[in-house]
Amino acid sequence: MAKEATEEPEFISDQYIIVIDDVGINARMEESPGDLYDYVKSKVMDLMYGIENREEKIERIFTRNFQGFSVKLSTEELMFLSSKKGVKEIEQDKVIKLPGQPSSLVGPSIKKSQKEKEGDMVPLGVARVGGPIKYKGKNVAFIMDTGIDLEHSDLNVKESKGFNAIKNGLDGECLQDYHGHGTHVAGILGAKLDGKGIAGVAAGAKVIPVKILDRNGRGSLSGFLEAIDFINEYGQCGDVVNLSITGGISPIVDDAILKTSQKGIFFVIAAGNDGVDANFISPARVNGEYVYTVSAMDSQDKFTYFSNYGSPPIDWCAPGSGVLSTWIENRYEYNSGTSMAAPHVAGLVLLGGPKIGGYVKNDPDGDPDPIAVYKAPK
Repeated sequence: MAKEATEEPEFISDQYIIVIDDVGINARMEESPGDLYDYVKSKVMDLMYGIENREEKIERIFTRNFQGFSVKLSTEELMFLSSKKGVKEIEQDKVIKLPGQPSSLVGPSIKKSQKEKEGDMVPLGVARVGGPIKYKGKNVAFIMDTGIDLEHSDLNVKESKGFNAIKNGLDGECLQDYHGHGTHVAGILGAKLDGKGIAGVAAGAKVIPVKILDRNGRGSLSGFLEAIDFINEYGQCGDVVNLSITGGISPIVDDAILKTSQKGIFFVIAAGNDGVDANFISPARVNGEYVYTVSAMDSQDKFTYFSNYGSPPIDWCAPGSGVLSTWIENRYEYNSGTSMAAPHVAGLVLLGGPKIGGYVKNDPDGDPDPIAVYKAPK
């Protein structure tokens, strides 16, 4: 019997996400997308009429995947707003976070001076999926995570194209990664093949930091939705989004990802590290033509004890145990988790799409996930 997720959501006090009815907004998007934000905000302000200091209470405006806003409200204000015509849905904001890390499988960090002086080191996971392959395409990888180490010599970071959903503290000031997770993911996907460090799957691919999590690996649902809006607006067909967050079932998350993916933007999502059925985890449970959910295996092609499972929604399996990659402060570190499995597949997407290279052993759901690998076009 499948094991369900049991973690309760961590709600953010007095903070809500409001979805409003489309009042000519979709037509406006086609006619004049440049002023769409101001147009939606004007509708939001109209709905908020009667609430004191209404503009100061509004935190974020959503325009692309749905029309709405996030806002701080008292109980009385919430009741007042919920009765308004034009309010379609209200969901309390909540904390999003990195999947729990299987700490027993985390290795030591190493300094660049300790590495081989000549030639790139190819991590075992990159080799297992058929990399590294020097990326020559024009698409990019959006790393929705804790940011990226902007100065890491192994990474082709495009900071100017990035987005920061964190609104306060040092994390809110820049796209620099102060945690390490986002940098690790970026290196697996696209560390350069330049003979000086490690090599990623789609070596040298442009990685764009989309910061949705702070130095503690925590963010908000509203921040995540704002970042998806950003990708919907600026992402191009064939781009890939690597995403490693976990939480309970959230239709608003699932719908936002599906809508943006319909532009031909690929989402590669970590299955999660709770050893449960991924059908009870958002966004891992999302299914779509351009959406891949990834489970994790070890160096022997065996399903890891921590990886979530389920077929569907799992599409691929990739290395996720003891994975070496880039880290903050121009360092390198071993880490484990489905967060490490996903960027192997994201790199393969940039290279033309993963192919089946066998099937993982000991899959708990009895339907072995295909192992993602690169196969050169004939």
